[in-house]
Amino acid sequence: MDHSEEILKVLQEIRDSQREHHEEYRRVAGQSVALQEDAVARQKFITNLYKKVLVAGGILVVILLVLILYLMRFFF
Repeated sequence: MDHSEEILKVLQEIRDSQREHHEEYRRVAGQSVALQEDAVARQKFITNLYKKVLVAGGILVVILLVLILYLMRFFF
């Protein structure tokens, strides 16, 4: 083998290595985007659940206050 063949072989190995790295980068980036989308969906779900629990708790507090005031009319 002369030097030009050796150089060509090394360059081909570098090219192949870069292709592998690029494919791995695409795969990992795709996974990252999927995980981010999943996290955003979970945050939306938790936010909606929190709002519902907060509204339900507020309604219960109002009902309890009305009940206490109603019962206080009879005892005081």
